[in-house]
Amino acid sequence: MVAWTLELGPVPQLQLAPVMFVPHVLLDAYAFDRAEMFDRNPTTSRAAERTAIDDLTDPIVALGPDRRVVRLNPAAEAVLGVDAETARDRPLAEFLDLPVGVEGDSESDPEADGTEPDGGRSRETVEVDSAVGAGRRTYAVSTSRLTDPNGTRVGYTVVLSDVTERERRRQQLEVLNRILRHNLRNDAGVVRGYGEILRDRLEDPELVRMADAVERRAGALAALGEKAGTVERLVSDKEASPVAVDELVASAVDDARERDPDATVESVAEELADGDWTTRVREDALRAVVENTVENALDHHDGEGTERDDGGAWVRVSLRREGERVGDGGRGDDDDRFVLVVEDDGPGVPDHEVEAVESGRETALEHGSGLGLWVVEWGAAAIGAEVDYADRDPRGTRVTVSIPVVN
Repeated sequence: MVAWTLELGPVPQLQLAPVMFVPHVLLDAYAFDRAEMFDRNPTTSRAAERTAIDDLTDPIVALGPDRRVVRLNPAAEAVLGVDAETARDRPLAEFLDLPVGVEGDSESDPEADGTEPDGGRSRETVEVDSAVGAGRRTYAVSTSRLTDPNGTRVGYTVVLSDVTERERRRQQLEVLNRILRHNLRNDAGVVRGYGEILRDRLEDPELVRMADAVERRAGALAALGEKAGTVERLVSDKEASPVAVDELVASAVDDARERDPDATVESVAEELADGDWTTRVREDALRAVVENTVENALDHHDGEGTERDDGGAWVRVSLRREGERVGDGGRGDDDDRFVLVVEDDGPGVPDHEVEAVESGRETALEHGSGLGLWVVEWGAAAIGAEVDYADRDPRGTRVTVSIPVVN
């Protein structure tokens, strides 16, 4: 418009205002809508952001690209023992010794060295001497990249979550577990050995029976220690991997037959059209479920079964697939499962033991006889499986384990 009015340029009679009107409108619209040139109420927005951060109980630190402190919320001030004004523009390393690979030095680039997986987020733990008299605390450190609307990295946020009590309980359980397992294994071995000696040397049938009971109970205690070790492994974090369910079940059946050669352990597997029994789960958890389901049936048999003429222990293990497998990288619906069924003709699982496991807790009136059912429950939870207990006619228990098919 100005050029046309002053007759400037090589073609002064050319009026460009109408031609530029449409681009001008489009750019204005972008500025108002996409670029948020004028916020509806910027003062309210900034106040809301400050309030949201300041009210959080977790310590939060905002860092610039050079990893110098931009902002601390009050919780971070309390934990680090420094006020926001004093900390501003100073390296976070002056106040917090983060693990290597979480914050790093100012020269490293987390994107380049792979220390920020999962979309620019890393997580470790750090111990801090609390500045508020709370003693030494353990924090889980979560670091995330801050980006602008164009995806350019403009800084980082560091969030500290107090996990002191969780870590303390974990350490206590680990120590208690290992001590109990060690003592159970050693002491049960001694008792079992003396029980065998007594049984071989005694002549009184009643004393022989008692010595035999001592030996068997010592063996049960040793097995309890091994199950405690299984529990410790189940609560740890492990990656899923491809597992051939049919091979794992066959291996568990072979182990059961070797461990108890006097028992009858039948095994039946459905013939699959594609022959593929593979699913992607934690192998250790699935093995714990299968092995303990079979072991429970054998260990608690009372010798009064109906399937064998002598009433001896009998177990049947069957495997089938329900539903159709989905394509690579996917997971089927709730009907797409491998189904393991373990049947026995023993006395059955007491209702109070099943109720204790299903309720997720044991009380003085609902005390289970061992860890077997709990190992099955926790192992199933680790792989997303479902476990159902039912009475078997005319006698015994039927345990059904539905295992997800994951590609």
